[in-house]
Amino acid sequence: FTEDVLLASSAKDSMKVSPAFPAGVAATACHIVRNGSSLAFHKDAFAFVNRPLAIPQGAVKSAVASADGLSVRVIFDYDVDYKQDVISFDILYGVKELRTTLAVRLVDGTLA
Repeated sequence: FTEDVLLASSAKDSMKVSPAFPAGVAATACHIVRNGSSLAFHKDAFAFVNRPLAIPQGAVKSAVASADGLSVRVIFDYDVDYKQDVISFDILYGVKELRTTLAVRLVDGTLA
């Protein structure tokens, strides 16, 4: 967002953004969040990276499951002391802010 604007839900207001929307996009729907503090951001504002974890050498029953770009390691074990199965789920991920100009914090529905 390149300016502070008070948007009313009943009016057809607009807000300038940078980088601009692609040519051919005349309008897009938006929703105002009014509970506490939220974050509005463009998909290029942050990077989310997930990497598969290696199977441990001692793990007899284990697997790496992947879906929609997320990888989770699952390890099945048995605890002799408590006589129960133990299942662990492990995920390795990181988040990095790339461009601060593409994200804005919303507090009680207004720009902060």
